[in-house]
Amino acid sequence: MRAIVVGAGIGGLSAGIGLQRAGVEVKVFERMKELREVGSGLTLWTNAMRALGKLGVAGPIGARGSIVESLENWAWYGKKLGSALPLKRLGDKYGVHGTGIHRGELQAGLAAALKPGTLQLGVQCTGFSQDREGVTVRFGDGREERADFLVGADGIKSVVRAGLFGEGEMRYSGYTCWRSAATIDHPALRPHVYVQLYGPGANFGIFPIGPGRWSWYGTNVTAAGQSTGKSPDWKREATDCFKEWWEPVRAVIEATDETAFARQDIYDLKPIKQWSKGRVTLLGDAAHATTPALGQGGCMAIEDAVVLVRNVTQNPDTEAALLQYTAERVGRANGIVAQARRHGNFYHAKNPVIRVARDVFFRIAPVPIAMKEVDKLMGYEAK
Repeated sequence: MRAIVVGAGIGGLSAGIGLQRAGVEVKVFERMKELREVGSGLTLWTNAMRALGKLGVAGPIGARGSIVESLENWAWYGKKLGSALPLKRLGDKYGVHGTGIHRGELQAGLAAALKPGTLQLGVQCTGFSQDREGVTVRFGDGREERADFLVGADGIKSVVRAGLFGEGEMRYSGYTCWRSAATIDHPALRPHVYVQLYGPGANFGIFPIGPGRWSWYGTNVTAAGQSTGKSPDWKREATDCFKEWWEPVRAVIEATDETAFARQDIYDLKPIKQWSKGRVTLLGDAAHATTPALGQGGCMAIEDAVVLVRNVTQNPDTEAALLQYTAERVGRANGIVAQARRHGNFYHAKNPVIRVARDVFFRIAPVPIAMKEVDKLMGYEAK
């Protein structure tokens, strides 16, 4: 069996690893000439680390990051809101802990798990056609590749999704995001603790991604289309936006090299109920791009890979296998997209009444009840 994966992000690389280890002949094509991620990190929550375990790479990937043992909510001016969520208990329960990691480290670790020659960089997919026997994928350099099935893991602006179902409906979240990472030793930043802060129409997060290394992001409600300019401009923008916030917020921004800043308006995709048609399917952001309020975008892409691999390797009817993969994943994925959008609106409230309600909620929410909800999200096992 032969497979082509378009896109070498988290989901595409994970799918490539899983398929290859299951005995499928795989090629992964990426339009970028090199794998690189500016600055920032992400958190592979317990559900993602469990999925990476099924792909056989949880150990090497976890070693590149830092375990996250607890999550704290704070008001923007530096007052803690309620008790910390003891995420270590969740990790202990399932035998693997959520891990903060630099995106570049994650991509490098996943790519290293593929056989040499599997990943081909600087190759842009321009379209595909399929018949009863397989799929022919076309590339910008004029070449064509043939496989039994195609996986579109090429992001929110997926060429493969457009070829299957037309252009996806991108929905602006209402907020933009600055993000990066910094090396800093600060007494308020404790190893293994993820801190989230909430202000008027804005959020800020700081989490560990290695010894002395911290990833951070700041979001602010604003009109779309203003994230132009270059990295030094973005550092000035972030500094101005959060200049009155809790001192560690200002400190991590100041400690970040101005060439390492990224800024992007945050979008998701209007959910669809079918990701597969014939011998072609979607995975990760191409299928279910979400806002980051729940931290599940990359995690769900890894889950997708696990479920896809099982279906296509256990069912000799490839088209049926891809439809079954969609059926098993679409409910959870689309549910998280909707939930993340609701949470994002709540977190970014500008209305003073809603802001007060938000902060009171974080202050009085019983930890056992909160952890039950976290367990539903992060304790999930992709099979």
